[in-house]
Amino acid sequence: MGLAPGLHGAHRTGIPFFGDASGTLLLAALKEAGYATPEHAEGEPIRITNVVKCLPPQNLPETAEVDRCRPFLEAELSSLPAPDGIIVCLGGVAHRAVLRALEQRLAAMPFGHGERYTLNCGRLLVSSYHPSRLNINTRRLTAEGFHQLIRSLK
Repeated sequence: MGLAPGLHGAHRTGIPFFGDASGTLLLAALKEAGYATPEHAEGEPIRITNVVKCLPPQNLPETAEVDRCRPFLEAELSSLPAPDGIIVCLGGVAHRAVLRALEQRLAAMPFGHGERYTLNCGRLLVSSYHPSRLNINTRRLTAEGFHQLIRSLK
């Protein structure tokens, strides 16, 4: 679960995390861990999506925009198969939006890279720093650290 379509990625291609630097890192980590991706059909199926469905100004949606998209997020989360799956949130905004959509207490599940929580619905929520170029360049997140987190989901 990402934040919103990126200007050079999902906004341009119509496929979340496809066509930009963060998507390149995400898709490589998923493929390496044995998940199917838009480029690589073989592997365990996954769904890649965003909390906000439209390109936000300055690539950061305002709270009101996240709130307007909440019904779509709730519907998408309720349509997921088997309640024993994993929801991976890339970034704090996605983390908090998913918790709100699932009516979970935010204070009981603070955001942190690699944090894992069992949700009321039975799914596991795993949070990660967003694999953005900014987070990689500032070394808040390394490519290897991100790959390791994705591998740990297996």
